[in-house]
Parts: sequence; C-alpha cells; structure tokens
Amino acid sequence: MRVGIFTNCNKDVDLSVTKRLSALLVAADFDVLLHKDIVSKGISGKCFDESRDNKIDVMLTVGGDGTILKIASYCAKFDTAILGINLGHVGFLTEIEINAIDTIPELLLQKKLVSEKRSLLCAETDGKIYYGLNDVVLSRDNVERMIGVMV
Repeated sequence: MRVGIFTNCNKDVDLSVTKRLSALLVAADFDVLLHKDIVSKGISGKCFDESRDNKIDVMLTVGGDGTILKIASYCAKFDTAILGINLGHVGFLTEIEINAIDTIPELLLQKKLVSEKRSLLCAETDGKIYYGLNDVVLSRDNVERMIGVMV
C-alpha cells in the first residue's frame, strides 16, 4: 500500500510526529511518500508533490482540520482516501488522536478503517477547476465592481 504524509509544519514544528509516523509505516513495509515541503525540512524519504498523480492509496494528514482542507483538492482529484491525525483542538474531520498514532499501521494493514463519503464542492474560473471540502470562497480584486456567478 502506498501512503502519503502531508504535515502542517506549524502544528508539528519539530516534525517529531511526522518522523515517528513515517518510521512506523516504513517498519511495517508501507511505501511512504512525504510531501515535498516535509522533505525540504530535512526528513529523508521519497517525496510527492501536488502537480501529478503519485498513486497514493491513503493520505495521512498531521495537523488538524485545516490540514485536511489544504490537501483535500489533491486527494479528490486523484481519488485518494484521507486519514487525519489531530494535533489541533477540535478535530471535526480528523479521526486519530496523537496518542493512537502507533495503531495506524495495524489499522491500515487489517483494513479496520471505514470510509466516509463527504460532499465536495467544485468551482471553475478561467478554465481552472478548484475543489473545496467545506466551502468555496468567491471574491473580487476590485471592490467597486460586481462579479457574475453561474450556478
């Protein structure tokens, strides 16, 4: 199974959670790909970026709900499941608390995780497509002009 790791470096400042998670997954023989921003901060390993399909089966996010929202567009585009590890406060979207990180390889191997389908919003402007898990914000550059929206 190919697993991606996407980390909010403001939540996992020293990347200790990310390093621990990566080591656990590698030890369990997962093919682990770290986001290019993590690799650039000194963690060694294979990396992925959001410009192409990296054939990732599940994306593990380290942070909070905002971290999931940041990578949701990529995951939607390439049909990748997301499993969030909560380093935040509330964690409406994240499923795993930091004290349960050691259970993740077993949960993935034994397929003990249940997939939930979420509604996804899609917006297009100037030929570019954007996805949103919770919302899509429309704004304008010039406050004196109106914008047109087709629904």
